[in-house]
Amino acid sequence: ALRQYFIDNDELQQDEVEDFISDLMNNEFDTVVDDGSLPQVAQQVCEMFQQCQQDRLTEVREQIKQLIQKKSAGRAKATPAAAADESQDEVVNSSQHL
Repeated sequence: ALRQYFIDNDELQQDEVEDFISDLMNNEFDTVVDDGSLPQVAQQVCEMFQQCQQDRLTEVREQIKQLIQKKSAGRAKATPAAAADESQDEVVNSSQHL
């Protein structure tokens, strides 16, 4: 849908793309993006689209690769609920013996 939006509209501005992404997330995924990331995402998408139009595909692929690496590095380590409950029980039992 986003690619088609760029194809159908010439010389899109970042704020237009931002609004479209916001509407798309809300309408298609029932999600409101309120973390302040839309301006950055819209800027990156606009830049990548321009690079694609200029046949600078190697740069776009590299940027995508970097984004994937950042996403993988930023993932939180989850503790299974059972292990977390056991740890909490140990703390409670320890404090009861004091």
